[in-house]
Amino acid sequence: MEAPTVDQLITVAGASGITWLVTQIALRALAPAPATIDRWGPLLSVAVAMAVVFIGTFALGLTGSRDLVQAAITGLVAGTGAAGIHDLAKSAGVPT
Repeated sequence: MEAPTVDQLITVAGASGITWLVTQIALRALAPAPATIDRWGPLLSVAVAMAVVFIGTFALGLTGSRDLVQAAITGLVAGTGAAGIHDLAKSAGVPT
């Protein structure tokens, strides 16, 4: 099995997983109250996903306006997907 490439990682599926991992690390490092996580966790997920996708987009040398709009939409969807993964894990009883 080959290692994933940058263009595979900046898809919604790739960015959602990366975003969830980075967000969980940040939330565990900061250790905020559960109410704070519920309120600001999704926003943090979207911000992290946007950063991941834009970094990947620039790493590939894609700087056209169409590429940047696509990156913004991909980051938004990946961030909300990562927030959904967090909610799903929480409802399944996984400690988050």
